[in-house]
Amino acid sequence: MNLDGQNPNEDAKNLILGGTQMIARLHRFDECEKFRKYKGGSMLGPDSPPFNPKKPKMLISKAIEIEFAEKALNKAAQFGIIDLSQYDDQIEKSKRELDEMFGREGKNSSKGCANSSCKSKNFGLKAFTRDLRTNFKGLDDIYISHVLCGAWGGVRPGTTHLASKIVPCKLSPGLGGTMDDLAVVKIVEGSIGLVHLDQAEDFYDSIYSYLSTIGITRVKVDVIH
Repeated sequence: MNLDGQNPNEDAKNLILGGTQMIARLHRFDECEKFRKYKGGSMLGPDSPPFNPKKPKMLISKAIEIEFAEKALNKAAQFGIIDLSQYDDQIEKSKRELDEMFGREGKNSSKGCANSSCKSKNFGLKAFTRDLRTNFKGLDDIYISHVLCGAWGGVRPGTTHLASKIVPCKLSPGLGGTMDDLAVVKIVEGSIGLVHLDQAEDFYDSIYSYLSTIGITRVKVDVIH
């Protein structure tokens, strides 16, 4: 996934909470850069990358801090406050701290493959799912989750072989009355990139045909759209 205005060939970085994920759009059908660089056997040997069990909560806490700061900024603007610099400064400071947390993780992890070798069968999600089955004997299925329209923000126009268009979204009365949160606000603000109905079969075939080649056997589809 990536965001409107970003390089259409690069993945968005550090998307954690729903508020930021909601405006991201699908721009390719294979795995993201982090999984593309996974080297087969990395988590099986004695030199497997370290895992800090506290790290996920730390990242989520920092992302929540940014979300609250953005809400405070919006509320201040609604009340007519002209000088919003203190809010902007706090948001930028928290975002830098979040980037540094991810950056430290990257420095401590394996460099993975060079761009020219990432297509090798010993790299990427195919290697990752193979390692999962090696490590967890008797594993029946490996699931992956995606949204009905590809990503929360749909498919980014001009990035795939499909004809997609940004379409404004309207909340149903039920959803509007039960989900008053930043995720919903963001998806309404960003609208959804919808693939033309005539290409719906091609759209899902493009997703599932690839997943089937890399060891994914089941999918969970979120139908909030």
